[in-house]
Amino acid sequence: MTLSRRHMLISGLTIAAAGAAARFAYAAAATPRRLVFVIQRGDCDVFAACAELDPAYARGLDHAAANGVEVLAYRCALTPDAVTLADPIPWRDAA
Repeated sequence: MTLSRRHMLISGLTIAAAGAAARFAYAAAATPRRLVFVIQRGDCDVFAACAELDPAYARGLDHAAANGVEVLAYRCALTPDAVTLADPIPWRDAA
């Protein structure tokens, strides 16, 4: 998949919660058409905003997605020598 850098916000993630979910609690305010989250871990199978730490951001992400912002999440493959973008994982809304 080729991603245009126009109207895009990319956020890196390193937190994981029980159940192999990458979690995110804050991002810079922006009005992108696409949000790309890079999970810098290989042990997560789904992405969700961290509503426990930042409920307003979680609600905002849900609202943005409901209004046409595309939410994409990719996990990374990690080795001692490199962190490589691997494959997409599904996004789970906070609802």
